[in-house]
Amino acid sequence: MKVRNGFILIIVIMLLLGSVTNGSSQNFKNTNTCYIAKNIYNYYKILNSDSIKYVITKGSDECNYLLIDSLCSLFLKETDGRRIFNILSNVANNSDGYLSDYLVEKIIKIYYKRFDTFFKFLYENHENGNKNKLEIYLVESWSSIASLSDNPNISINKIRAKTKKDISVNLVHDSLNQVKYLNFLLNKINPKYLD
Repeated sequence: MKVRNGFILIIVIMLLLGSVTNGSSQNFKNTNTCYIAKNIYNYYKILNSDSIKYVITKGSDECNYLLIDSLCSLFLKETDGRRIFNILSNVANNSDGYLSDYLVEKIIKIYYKRFDTFFKFLYENHENGNKNKLEIYLVESWSSIASLSDNPNISINKIRAKTKKDISVNLVHDSLNQVKYLNFLLNKINPKYLD
């Protein structure tokens, strides 16, 4: 009888442990990307890891757009923005096709509203030797603006003036290298990008 009770106890414990583990992994697998987009901070570790590929792959187009909208909105609102920048970088580095195009559109908004902070983080990534697709998307954003303009050269000059003015806020140390990096990016603008 004691052996049987012990055996039953072990089976009950195994069942309980199994349901706890399965429940936690299923919660992630069954979580809707739209729900994640509305609860970014609760999913920070997932969004800032390789799991982002799974989230994007399983998410509908609409929910993936919502995720990017939420991230951009939070970046514009946060005082520091570094955590959201890291997630945006991770999304960008794991996106292609329609999400990449959508990110280019969103980077234009960040460019107009909070370029100084965005550039600061982008430069830090560059200095640390990290490849970041946000750099490509920023150049494509500027190229879109120039391409859609009646006079691309005037647009490019306006972009140059605005960016240099914006980054002057954060130029404390290493300013020469930051200006070189900015010029490197600005020189990549393609006024025929959308032709």
